[in-house]
Amino acid sequence: MDTTHVLAALLSALLHAGWNAAVKTSREPTRAMTAQMLLSALPVLPGLLWVGLPAAAAWPWIAASTCLNVLTVSALLRAYALGGFGIVYPVVRAVAVLLVVPLAAGLAGDRIGVGALAGVLAIVASLAVLAWDAARDKGVTMQALGWTLVAGFGTAACVICDGQGVRVAGSPWAYGFVVSATNAAAMCWRQRAAGSPWAQLKGQWAVAVPVAVA
Repeated sequence: MDTTHVLAALLSALLHAGWNAAVKTSREPTRAMTAQMLLSALPVLPGLLWVGLPAAAAWPWIAASTCLNVLTVSALLRAYALGGFGIVYPVVRAVAVLLVVPLAAGLAGDRIGVGALAGVLAIVASLAVLAWDAARDKGVTMQALGWTLVAGFGTAACVICDGQGVRVAGSPWAYGFVVSATNAAAMCWRQRAAGSPWAQLKGQWAVAVPVAVA
């Protein structure tokens, strides 16, 4: 990876952590999650007029990623309801990294160098410390840790699907634009009992607008 890719990954991680923190602190986390996904998808739709749709080979991966994303978000919201952000979020991300490395090697033939492997081992050590600290904290239940692990597994599966899909999409922009829209549509469908998609935005502009801009 060159410097641009590393900086892009770090910026992505910062933004991802930011909107997750905003969802966790919201009085209506599920509605906040739905609102930010919906409002983030709307600005990218016109971009499809410029980049076009992804190649046909990418659509099975888009479908798989979208389904997995709904399951992952559901598990993550449940984990947030039961545990603190300082434990849930970093453990989810760490579990995802630990799973992506062997899965990417087995499914996509990706191999990492010594430096990257050292980074993964550092994450393993950090995860062990977090798990030990969580075990000492009686406020963190086994149920919370269980949902956290489910969210971590789901995140890893989504990353693998997106990695495979974007490679055959013909355009990373086309893939990203479409999967943003399908994720928003799927989340709105999940929340259909709570009202229309526009109803999900009610009272959530403070969360949804900054995320959409980011």
